[in-house]
Amino acid sequence: MDQLTNEDFIEFLDSFKDDYFCSVTEISKAKSGSRRPLIWNKHKMFSFDDMCKKYELIRNHLPKTMDAIEFKIDGNNELTLYLIEFKNFNMVGSNSTYSQIEAMYKSLKKKNKKTIDDYSDEKIISDKFLSNFELIKDHFVDSIEFDLKMKPVETIFVALPWLYELYCEDKGIEMKDFRKYLDNINIRLIVFINRYAPHENISADRLSAHRIDNSVKEVYNRLYLSGIIGEDNERILSGDRFEYFIQKENLQ
Repeated sequence: MDQLTNEDFIEFLDSFKDDYFCSVTEISKAKSGSRRPLIWNKHKMFSFDDMCKKYELIRNHLPKTMDAIEFKIDGNNELTLYLIEFKNFNMVGSNSTYSQIEAMYKSLKKKNKKTIDDYSDEKIISDKFLSNFELIKDHFVDSIEFDLKMKPVETIFVALPWLYELYCEDKGIEMKDFRKYLDNINIRLIVFINRYAPHENISADRLSAHRIDNSVKEVYNRLYLSGIIGEDNERILSGDRFEYFIQKENLQ
């Protein structure tokens, strides 16, 4: 199988440009509720979620994908691919699913010490029920945390190669070695999060890292150590640092 070139890859992406090249304001809109954007910015990227819905086969078996992709080429003709996610959610405080489950557990544990009345040995919450709830609590994984872990993996190993295959079929062109190409380019992963919504005036630096941060960062570090994504000590950023990011990466 012939080697895919940067020119081939750019041609592949540019085939989606007319319909799926959108402003960050549009791409970063919440998928439900107020539909308020995480970031107000005219900078354009490829809306990767929407690109994957172009073909019925992928649409009917939709992988977990990053919201946006972008690329740049340096003076040495080396291409960097950016995988970007926008998350409008609260990672800390009483709205955190982990905090809510822990609060429920403490309440049940307290009731486990009480009986239904003064004349009975029957507990309001039985030992078995409490034990079962504790098992669920210990094995629970927040759905957003799960998505943040899976999206880079399925984007790189499922969605992008699959999309390229269907693109070649659609255009009637010969497939090249797309997977090997991805193995040899610099892939950067960035997640923008409204970490402390709805308290947007609170600086991220004033609050300690949440367990989701730590768990997700550990997965991303394993992807880096195994050579799947590039080195970066700023993979999770608050939404207000988007302008800083595009200036730092020279994406303007």
